[in-house]
Amino acid sequence: MTVRASVAMAVYQGEKYLKKQLDSIITQLGDDDELVLSYDSSTDRTWEIINTYAAGDGRIFVVTDGGQGVIDNFNNALAHCRGRYLFIADQDDIWLPGKIDNMIAAFGRTGASLIVHNGVAIDETDTVISDDFFSTYRIGPSFWRNFFQSRYSGCCMAFTAEFASFVLPIPEDCDAYDRYLALCAERFARIVFMDEVFIHHRLHGKNVTPRKSRKIDVILKTRWKMWQTLKLKRRLMGLQNRK
Repeated sequence: MTVRASVAMAVYQGEKYLKKQLDSIITQLGDDDELVLSYDSSTDRTWEIINTYAAGDGRIFVVTDGGQGVIDNFNNALAHCRGRYLFIADQDDIWLPGKIDNMIAAFGRTGASLIVHNGVAIDETDTVISDDFFSTYRIGPSFWRNFFQSRYSGCCMAFTAEFASFVLPIPEDCDAYDRYLALCAERFARIVFMDEVFIHHRLHGKNVTPRKSRKIDVILKTRWKMWQTLKLKRRLMGLQNRK
């Protein structure tokens, strides 16, 4: 079977909000779509929850990861995706209706390799607590601004399988996998921004994204690693084009 859309979700200690997110995604899946859940060993009911969902729906697949962190977990999920279009999902958000179909339609209209849609933040009670991301964080096309101060969110992204074959796996030492994916698209492919809000992104005490500012030496070190990675990708692209 040809798979249209694959949703890749990394799960770990996700019991509290996981069911709401799974329900919001499953209602959007077509018969030719799939949801891939990569599981890092947890002490709560995450394993039980995801296997219950998988047992009742043939479009849901559970794979296990070796517990090396969030980037490794997402790499594991993405490596098992078979779709023409790949979506990244956090375990604690809520997807709004129409996200998958509207983004796939946008790929067809624009020829984009990666699309980023708009969103708003919610708290533990599902209450919206922010203005939209594009307005708040000035999200839009600008390689150097996004290189130094990106506010990209992976949970708002989808990309083509062709783009995935070039950028994956995500480097383990990059400071933010979503920054890496978006900068690759800005540098080497085509990125499109959709103003529609298709996600309620949950903020709570256990988010993976750091809330506190990092020291300048840490920022400079991670940016240098990112630049080296992008240079390597550029060389690889040059070699592929010469074949």
